[in-house]
Amino acid sequence: MQTILRHAHITTTALYTAVGLEDLVDKLAEHYVRPAQPATWSQQYDPQDVAVVFGAR
Repeated sequence: MQTILRHAHITTTALYTAVGLEDLVDKLAEHYVRPAQPATWSQQYDPQDVAVVFGAR
């Protein structure tokens, strides 16, 4: 990130990583009230391979 933003010092980049507790709690609340999306896999993957890696569904 430091390179992309072209910051000479990591301390400058760190200013963008601070999150307020209230903002964090709000985002977590948004996440947990959102309906879960079912996992879908590309047709290119063998369903048996997906089951081995991620468990049977």
